[in-house]
Amino acid sequence: MKTLTKKETAIMNILWNSEEPLSQNDIATTHPELNKNTIQAVLKKLLEADFIKIEHIGYSGTVLTRQYAPKVDQADYLSESISRDAAYRIAARFIEKDASIDEIDKLGTLIERKKKKLKA
Repeated sequence: MKTLTKKETAIMNILWNSEEPLSQNDIATTHPELNKNTIQAVLKKLLEADFIKIEHIGYSGTVLTRQYAPKVDQADYLSESISRDAAYRIAARFIEKDASIDEIDKLGTLIERKKKKLKA
């Protein structure tokens, strides 16, 4: 999987954290620190790299505009981008410092499922 640049990561984070597809204008309005030309160029690169898709075409005022959604899941991208050792250290730190009892229970269930799968 391609490694994202800083600007690509910034746009992907916006899309990953959105509940609905966003247009170029939506991104520019909510993140004025990003230049509209930069947003347009980055969206084009992300489309070509197959990280995002055009979810649908909608109106922005009276103009038709493309609305983008992520094609690649954030967790999938991150898991491909970091080493197994780093992933282990992140998981261990999360469990030790931040995890609630509910989150630990959910992780325990996932671990038990994986153990059964590996033993089969």
